[in-house]
Amino acid sequence: MHFSKAQFAESMTARWKSLPNKKQLAILFFARFVDVFQNTSLQTYIYYQLQSFQPESPDTTISTKIGWVLGIFAAAQALTALIWARLADSKLFGRKNSLWVGLFGNCVSCVGIGVSKSFGQIACWRILAGTMNATGTIVTVMLAELVQEEELQPHAFLLFTLAQNSAALIGPVIGSRSMNIAGTGENLQHLDNLMQNNLGFAFFTQFPFSMPNFLSAGLLMAAGFCVLFGLRETLNKEQSLDRGIPDVLTSANQAYVFNTMKIGEENASTRFGVWTKRMVLVLAAQASLDFHIAAFNHLWPVFLSTPSPATDNAQAQTTKTRKVAGLGLSSSSVGFVIAMIGGIGLIGQITLYSRMTIRFGSVKCYQWFSILAPIAYALAPILALFSAPTVSTANHQPATLWIGITVVLLFQVTGRVFSIPAAIVLLNSCVPHPSKLSTIHAIGMVVSSAFRTLGPISSGYIYSASSSVGNAILPWWTLSLVSLSGCVALFVIPARCYEKAKIESAADSFEIQGLL
Repeated sequence: MHFSKAQFAESMTARWKSLPNKKQLAILFFARFVDVFQNTSLQTYIYYQLQSFQPESPDTTISTKIGWVLGIFAAAQALTALIWARLADSKLFGRKNSLWVGLFGNCVSCVGIGVSKSFGQIACWRILAGTMNATGTIVTVMLAELVQEEELQPHAFLLFTLAQNSAALIGPVIGSRSMNIAGTGENLQHLDNLMQNNLGFAFFTQFPFSMPNFLSAGLLMAAGFCVLFGLRETLNKEQSLDRGIPDVLTSANQAYVFNTMKIGEENASTRFGVWTKRMVLVLAAQASLDFHIAAFNHLWPVFLSTPSPATDNAQAQTTKTRKVAGLGLSSSSVGFVIAMIGGIGLIGQITLYSRMTIRFGSVKCYQWFSILAPIAYALAPILALFSAPTVSTANHQPATLWIGITVVLLFQVTGRVFSIPAAIVLLNSCVPHPSKLSTIHAIGMVVSSAFRTLGPISSGYIYSASSSVGNAILPWWTLSLVSLSGCVALFVIPARCYEKAKIESAADSFEIQGLL
């Protein structure tokens, strides 16, 4: 099926104008935006904050701690996901209350991280943040309930993606800039003297990383109040506990799954369990995807921030333990590079993704573009060869380094853009019978959460072990092998004709109807 550019533009404009409950959708967009904003902002300064607690600590130790900071958040989120699902499905609590309580809980955790003075304190606040965070799931459910027209749902869900990519673009920039204002305390100390030890400036000098956290807390509080006073409850009183988050999340594909199964096939399907060869391979691909994306989100900021042995020569006499091979970028440069992830993802989602998936199908694109991730991870450590050789020139990196960074991010983010949506389609294709739908998605959620937790923690340990001898190649090439194993699983997944048709039709139902 082919469409002209004029038809694409006309279709897009018509569907955006036809979206119902625009004010409600705007509130949900804002809630999801600030949720992602506070996490992407944290990635730009967490290295420097942990380093400030114990300046003598080697970078290997800091890397391990960052892995735990990111991993325990995902673990706490996974352990409480079903509790939040039950609360959101209950008539006494509902979606709205679950959303604003979670936003305010994350607001408190941001304030706590801002005034933390040790790794243990940050870890406790991150556990609280993960425990209170079910924003992504609840926002998705409410979007589906506010926009029930099938032809308009793709545009509504596109808001979810736009919020994520916009926050991933803006969060790192604001986080790094606000940290630079207060991070060293130099500018504030000068103003402090002029203002005769004004308590406000003294506070930010004592807690130099509080400013970016307070900005995140302020946005979370604003979103919480918008939800509390502006958002209406979408849970119908007629809905039972069995109807809710699992059903709503899969309702767009559920009808197609049901319709493609003949009556004879339904009776036969009930005799089979969910643990088929196809299911195991799909979960293996999903585990690989979640693991390497979560590990990349940890390794990339650390690799950008930590100095290489060559960059650290000026400090060699006082900090002999620092032998981590990294790029040694300044905090503002780190924020800019992390923001590039959101920018590339946003552009790719709007332009490349829709046209490619309409022409070739989402699963085919998943297979082809998944190969980009292993290449990106294999190339990443080579960037250290192009970094500035001394600390004094760390803020003036050569053009070759920036070209290399751009290439690595283009490969990694492009692969991610095509992989994440298609992974959901593949999981739906494993449903042998409608009665197994919730079971399949529950298993998928557990596997996804487990490997999003393992990714940062294990990669942190590998990075620390290899960096202690001044070699950062091992963790990146380990990620390359893990992502390559996911590619292999994708290409050997058995696909019968009706399953392939089901996958492609499920993909087209999302992409043709407005993801352009």
